[in-house]
Amino acid sequence: MMDFSTESQHKPQSQDTLPAHPVEQIDHTLQRRARRRPPARLLGRWPWLIGATVPLALFLLLPLLALLWRTMPLLLVDHLVTDSVRLAVRLSLLTSLLTTCTTLLLGTPVAYLLARRRFRGRALLETLIDLPMVLPPAVAGLALLLTFGRRGLVGSYLATLGIELPFTPAAVVMAQTFVAAPFYVKAAMVGFAAVERELEQAAALDGANSWQILRFVTIP
Repeated sequence: MMDFSTESQHKPQSQDTLPAHPVEQIDHTLQRRARRRPPARLLGRWPWLIGATVPLALFLLLPLLALLWRTMPLLLVDHLVTDSVRLAVRLSLLTSLLTTCTTLLLGTPVAYLLARRRFRGRALLETLIDLPMVLPPAVAGLALLLTFGRRGLVGSYLATLGIELPFTPAAVVMAQTFVAAPFYVKAAMVGFAAVERELEQAAALDGANSWQILRFVTIP
């Protein structure tokens, strides 16, 4: 009789049980080693990153630590509950809220116009918006004073109407808006330019009007 055991021994192995090729084994080994340790060029950047981060962190944190170190905790708590401090905090919150609302209401249409429309004088308008960003704070304050002060370009006419802006909460809101609005307009321009027109066209095909497209598609 023929022995079938030898035939079964010489059957080809299935693909699942075939040994991996030596080249594939080397690739898997290299991948595991790469996951275990970062590349040498990344390790070479760490000293530069740490050398740039630590001085900046110390420069920002040391003044705050000096305030805490020089101020007694109990004395600080006593000052926080005084009427003058509470009035200052209330004024800061109120002016910040009004500045944010003013910047959103005035800056959003300007940013949309600059991002979506090409018109004559667009470059000049962008330059005027960028100017407060490059002016030193002292120069910006002087410019506002020369414009809206009691003897300023606009303030003198307002004074004849009985309206005085200097040293009022309205003046604080105007100064904060003058500084913050250019940053918001620039950021909003980038956001409006990044919105895909296909989404707005699809909303228009679904029956949305211009205001609905702006409110529910473009702004979000």
